[in-house]
Amino acid sequence: MQFTRIVVRALLAFTLVSNALSAADDRVVYEGTEGPGRGKHIVFVSGDEEYHSEEALPMLAKILARHHGFKCTVLFAIDPETGIINPRVRDNIPGLETLEKADAMVIFTRWRILPDEQTKFIADFVETGKPIIGLRTATHPIAPPTKAHEMMRRWMGMKKRNPDKAGPRPVIPPELLGPYGHLGDGYWGPNKKWTGGFGKFIIGEKWVAHHGRHKHESTRGFIAPGAESHPVTRGIKDGEIWGSTDVYTIDLPLPGDSKPLVLGQVVKRKGEYNKDDVDFGMRPSDTEPVAEKNDPMMPIAWTKSYQDDGGEKGRVFATTMGSSADLANAALRKLVVNGVYWAFDLANLIPENGTKVDLVGDYKPSQYGFATDEYWKKRNLKPSDLAGLELTAPTGFTALFNGKDLKDWRGGWTFDHRQFLDMSKEDRAKQIKDWTTDMLEHWSIKGDELVNDGHGKYATTRKDYGDFELLIEYKTVPKADSGIYLRGVPQVQIWDSNENDERAKRLGKPLGSGGLWNNNPGSPGKDPLVKADKPLGQWNKFRIVMVGSRVSVWMNDKLIVDHATMHNYYDRRNKEYKNNLRPVPKRGPIELQTHGGEIRWRNIFIREIGTEEANQILADGDATDGFKSVFNGKDLSGWAGASDNYEVVQGAIRCKKGKGGNLFTEQEYGDFVATLEFKLPPGGNNGLAIRYPGKGNPAYDGMTELQVLDSFHSKYQRPGREINAFQYHGSAYSMVAAHTGYLRNTGDWNYQKVTVKGSTIQVELNGAIILDTDLSKVKADKKRHKGKDLKKGHFGFAGHSDPVAFRNIRIKSLD
Repeated sequence: MQFTRIVVRALLAFTLVSNALSAADDRVVYEGTEGPGRGKHIVFVSGDEEYHSEEALPMLAKILARHHGFKCTVLFAIDPETGIINPRVRDNIPGLETLEKADAMVIFTRWRILPDEQTKFIADFVETGKPIIGLRTATHPIAPPTKAHEMMRRWMGMKKRNPDKAGPRPVIPPELLGPYGHLGDGYWGPNKKWTGGFGKFIIGEKWVAHHGRHKHESTRGFIAPGAESHPVTRGIKDGEIWGSTDVYTIDLPLPGDSKPLVLGQVVKRKGEYNKDDVDFGMRPSDTEPVAEKNDPMMPIAWTKSYQDDGGEKGRVFATTMGSSADLANAALRKLVVNGVYWAFDLANLIPENGTKVDLVGDYKPSQYGFATDEYWKKRNLKPSDLAGLELTAPTGFTALFNGKDLKDWRGGWTFDHRQFLDMSKEDRAKQIKDWTTDMLEHWSIKGDELVNDGHGKYATTRKDYGDFELLIEYKTVPKADSGIYLRGVPQVQIWDSNENDERAKRLGKPLGSGGLWNNNPGSPGKDPLVKADKPLGQWNKFRIVMVGSRVSVWMNDKLIVDHATMHNYYDRRNKEYKNNLRPVPKRGPIELQTHGGEIRWRNIFIREIGTEEANQILADGDATDGFKSVFNGKDLSGWAGASDNYEVVQGAIRCKKGKGGNLFTEQEYGDFVATLEFKLPPGGNNGLAIRYPGKGNPAYDGMTELQVLDSFHSKYQRPGREINAFQYHGSAYSMVAAHTGYLRNTGDWNYQKVTVKGSTIQVELNGAIILDTDLSKVKADKKRHKGKDLKKGHFGFAGHSDPVAFRNIRIKSLD
């Protein structure tokens, strides 16, 4: 944004407690953003002792929130004394009252014995006719009332021991059932419609048995005949679905209007049983079916409807698969998410290849099986541990915003980062605290979005970055004006490019976002090459590559800034540096600047660029027509002078230790651009001879010698004997000082570009312009610098006995 009129605020490190977590600490809420599910709320009810629904349901909820826009609340079986998740606590799932305002329920519980005040909300939800999605043990999610269960067990025991005396199955009297006994598994009471309980009436089947051998025979899914074109199976191929849980027995046929979608093939294990393996040694590559158990194959996924007396008619999608380990299978996740769409009557929005089910964050499912109280106590898992839509960074990248808190951020401002670092530790801490206090009033986390209201201090990374690639998305509103500070320097511009009045035109708004707006007028990069903004209200995507001061910007996959030098805003009006502006800092933070209207950020990832890649990026940026290599990487052909004092080592020219002298090109150059890489040993000293006449001292008899020096080595910084400013690396020796602080560590290759035009010289080191001077305006001793005004000469190296190495030497003549 334009800094002459800026009134900004920034942001600080937020809090370690995610505000993605509901006000209640017994549940998690994942706020949806964009997608077909926007405005729809799904409540996920977990609570089984065996299949880790406490892992599976948060994972599915994150997918439905992040990729599809649903608001998702996940409930858990909680130990009321400790607050930890413990499915062995069968009588407590706090938060079920959220079903009152839910648009759908996903249930994955096993034989819960809930108090009436909690069960009530499940019973009431059934009356609404809203979508219900059931996974695995949803066939038996609620246990029958204790006394009714005892009565049935006595009868079943009698029937087993003495069938003649047992008599017919007794009808459970209402006083033993209570108000919600009909929901219990295997219900056998006066309400005939609910015979079998919640599982049978709502889901389509109650608990029957394990059809496959538990922990030994896995399940492979095949599309049921007639379901090939069903929207729920869209994007899923035969055999793609696989899980290590066994097939459940189903009493065929399924009831009512149930439609089988996927049949479960019972698969024999190929490898040995492994008690320590998450899948017990079974593998997706197991293919041999257990013949006698696959005729017929049991349904493992189906759709149906339900309607209680006096209630609304609703849709059900059910699958008897679904352990947390099963759901590592993408095809099974797709089946479930497709099923959610169908249950919401959104089947027309399921793509041909199925819904998006990429994992959100890390997912490491546990081995299924019953665990002890000690296990759950030791695991100490709380809902807050599952809060937030963690981001899965692209390969090589790190998430700057993790989707749940701002622990990696601090507050910032339009403030020279070098001055910030020069502050005392105490003053810096106070400044951060002040910026933070202001920020907290204006920034919030909504789902996986970082939202600013158009005011407040800037969101600033705690970590400083050197060369990097940044990926970031934003969405803003009319007349908003924001930007992205790179290493603390403004900025990659963001604004409302639809504004078209005279002031907007003067500022360049109609040209689009993404330019380096604070570059000097007419400079490359100030305005974007093309306008690539999407309409307001839609997400825009930036890719920003910064090496040294060189910046390239892609907006919505269009190149809009091409390897442009970013000017240092804090020095551009400093008279002291009028003819030689300091580059942007070598390292600094990323800042999200906001002004004038709400802006939302998401998917913020960064990748630090190493020296080899940085050099290649700089070389590619300079790879225009006309450059010629002057060193073949093998020998010193084309070079003259002290060739005996130099050697070729691993494709580089290196001065021999203890030797020296001037090595220079046989060809002479007038105006030219030279690019090369060099590597300094500790304390190393050499120089670039510019327009060297072939004899004498390059620093005085030639136009100049540009220092190549490990400037801050101790031998050059002895107290009272420090080198002069014009002796530091990149300086025109004894005439003009270069900016310091841009050399890489000794032993690393540096990239340098030298441009000589007439009497002017520009030195760009690792992408930062450290010298930009006109020697004709430099007052120098003409007797000493008698070659300063030379118009032509050789290019070379002024060795000073140190093994400094040079490679990839290219020169482009401008004559």
